[in-house]
Formats: sequence, structure tokens, C-alpha cells
Amino acid sequence: MKKISLLLLAILCVGAVFGQKKEVAVMKPYVMDGATVSSTDKLIMVGAMEEAFTKIDGYKAFSRFSQKLIDAEMVFQRSGAVDDEQIKDVGKQTGVTYICTFTLAIEVNELVIKSDIIDVVTAEIMNSKTVVCFNRLNREDIIEKCESLPYKLLNINQGSNTSSGGKPSIATAGFEQTKETLKWQDFSTTINATKQEKITMIYVYDSPCELCTTVEETILADATVVRTLMKDFIPIKFNASIKKDVVVKGQTYPYSDFGNGGVNVYAIVLLDGKMGYPTFVFLDKAGEKIGSHFPVKDTEEFLKILKHYSSGGY
Repeated sequence: MKKISLLLLAILCVGAVFGQKKEVAVMKPYVMDGATVSSTDKLIMVGAMEEAFTKIDGYKAFSRFSQKLIDAEMVFQRSGAVDDEQIKDVGKQTGVTYICTFTLAIEVNELVIKSDIIDVVTAEIMNSKTVVCFNRLNREDIIEKCESLPYKLLNINQGSNTSSGGKPSIATAGFEQTKETLKWQDFSTTINATKQEKITMIYVYDSPCELCTTVEETILADATVVRTLMKDFIPIKFNASIKKDVVVKGQTYPYSDFGNGGVNVYAIVLLDGKMGYPTFVFLDKAGEKIGSHFPVKDTEEFLKILKHYSSGGY
């Protein structure tokens, strides 16, 4: 109890200096085994996220000098040394509302950043988001992606809720949020038609798939993308891990234990065995495959892809 009392006293001293804004402590990145990220890049990521939090009305970033204190508080809350009510009481007095953690992983040249926002009182993960930098050496892209994360974690449309005088992040440059919803057409009816009036776009995804979620919340939520797809294409989607049989033009495709998590055989056919999610597959008006794209890094690239097919460039 002596240690708990000392910890509580230390937290109270820090909490006393804060105002009424909700405090968010941005933690140092955790790098998964086998990945190497420089100290400079880590500092850039933390700085970008702290700056973004300070631009959001009602929020303030917690300074890095208190990293050890926050670490101690998290250990304290999960230690079971006291009951839930005592933990909540300590959490209320810290002045810290949320802790923002993020984990880094590297796949070839890609940097994957997964961030969680955690309630300091309950240690409950309130939200979790993932962004992907397709060139991990591009620091401008890393900054943009990290700046976008606080808005995603707090479910705030970036640029619409910044503190007075704050400048919206450049992370959504070229991204036009829309209230329109992409109207997906029926997969079975579309894929089994003998002829279509437009090119068919198949969004091949997996579940769960964090990158798929990111694409759906950004690229497929862009107003220009939605309008283009509805005007010039027949958009359908296919869950690659669907376990029921899929019938396409008389051929039955079953679920298979192929790969790590299993997949429907039709997904293997669509992607020519090159499994990656999400993949955009395009079929001509006769239903023949004319192209596939993975990965698609941003809205600008995807609009160029759509223009290529809609103009008959294929």
C-alpha cells in the first residue's frame, strides 16, 4: 500500500497542473519483433500525433517527460492490487483521460502503424485504427498518416473540429469526405450475367482485415470515388474467406484450407493465387478479367486506375 500511495501522490502532482481539456498521453511506439525503426522516426511519429491531438477542440497531448509515470499507472491498474472502485478513483484524479499507444510492424518496404486509444480508468481499448505507409522511408507520408490517426481514433472528421487557430492536417489532402454511400450491387446476379453495360469492379476483401477497413474508411469513402464507381462501373464485393460454396457461371467454388486462415477457391481464381487484401479486380462487359490491383496506396492512385478502365485504356 505504501507504493500505491506514493504512486497516487506522484500522479496527483502531475494531474494538478492540467486544465479542463481531456488529456491524451501519447506513448512511445512499440516495435514488433524483427522490425527496426530509427529513434528519429519514432520521435517524428509521436510528435505528429501530439500535434494533431492539440489541434482537436477539447483535447490536449500529455508531454513525453511523464512516460515512466504513465507506464507505472498502467501497470498499477492491471496489477489487481486494489478493487475496481479504487482504480477508478485513481484514474479520475490523474487528469489523464486517455492513453494513445501504437505498434509498428514492417513488411518488406511497408510500415504498418496500429494505434489504440485506451481509457486510463478502465484500461479498456476505446478505439483501434491502422494505417499503412507503403514506403517506410517516406517521412512526409509517415507524418501525414500519424497526423490522421488521432482524428480516426476519436471519430472526428479531420479538419472539421480543430482548436481555434489550428491548421487542419495535410493528411487528407485530395480526400473529399462524402455523406453518399457506395451502393454495392448483388454479387451473384452481377457475376453470373452474360453481358453487362459497364465494367464490373470486384472489391476482394478478407475478414478480419485491418488494411481493408482503412481502405473502406478512406478510398471507398471519398466522394469522387463513389460518384465515379456509381456512374461508370458496377461495384460488387467478395469476401475471400466466405465458407459457403460460391457458384459462378455453373462452376461451384468451395471453401478451402489454403493458406493460413482458409479461403474460398473463387478468390484464388480471381487473384491468380496472388493473395493480398484488399484487391480490386476489374471485369470487362463480357465478364472477362482485364486487371487487378493490390495494393492501392491512396485515393489519387485509385482514381487514376478507374479512369484507365472507364476510358477504355485497357
